[in-house]
Amino acid sequence: MESGKSGGRSPQIEVEGDKGIESFDSEFSNILSEVGSRRWKVKNLEGRGNIKEKRFIFIIHNIVKVPANLPLRDRVYDGTLKLIFLSRIHHKKGIELLLEALALVDFPFQLSIVGEGDIEYVESLKLKVKNLGLEDCINWVGAVYGDEKFKLLAENDLFVLPSYNENFANVVIESLAVGTPVLISDKVGLAQFVVKNELGLTHQHDVDSLLKELQHFTHTQGLTFKTYKDFTSLASKYKLMYHVD
Repeated sequence: MESGKSGGRSPQIEVEGDKGIESFDSEFSNILSEVGSRRWKVKNLEGRGNIKEKRFIFIIHNIVKVPANLPLRDRVYDGTLKLIFLSRIHHKKGIELLLEALALVDFPFQLSIVGEGDIEYVESLKLKVKNLGLEDCINWVGAVYGDEKFKLLAENDLFVLPSYNENFANVVIESLAVGTPVLISDKVGLAQFVVKNELGLTHQHDVDSLLKELQHFTHTQGLTFKTYKDFTSLASKYKLMYHVD
């Protein structure tokens, strides 16, 4: 394993295996297959002249750093669905889609939009909120970092990320770390991982699909989803590889 940074981008690691992801334990293999990119590395075998060996290299970007002491999640659904969007406010994040779906729901909700973005774009979203009659249901929080970010995630029933395209989305792992299930689009890199491990819901990229999953979550009160109990061991593996304290 090799750790390092490249050109100011998020940290990345290279994980090497003789046969590919089969050479790692099953839990870590699943993560690699979801978030890693694969390429071949050809290396000379020491002491064997021109004989070369092909090996799989998995490159994992965007390490997630989780606080040692996560907030205790004691949120209990009380009839009002508390939703949180926490990310950069950008058109690729699908916020308009979320607003349009929420305008059609038949249950009370509160959505906190946490993050920053282009001023003109944010203002256009606020105008859309007004036109949809959702002003009393939307909280514009602004940017939040560090421990406060995890506290906010823990205070909500569901994290929502309806992105048009998302390679990884660290915040999905951060939400799961505090025990808050997620509703993400099938364009988010961790979508299959979330479904397979029963950690939340995914939706296709249209209003009807997103609306259906919001209603499903509310009607079941989120009781069908598991807490990701293995997150601690997963985080430890990431920390070990990146030498994160």
